[in-house]
Amino acid sequence: MSIQLPKNYIQQMKELLKDEFEAYMQSFEQERYYGLRINTNKISVEDFLKRLVLCT
Repeated sequence: MSIQLPKNYIQQMKELLKDEFEAYMQSFEQERYYGLRINTNKISVEDFLKRLVLCT
């Protein structure tokens, strides 16, 4: 694994994830996905997209 995580963090994750721990560790080797969350309590998706177009 190319990323070095603190040993105490790894131990905590093993205890928390149990059988899913290995899949969790393997996920660090996969391509990273980026996302964006829109708080629709503050702005609608449509209004956000209109503002986004103005920024590009």
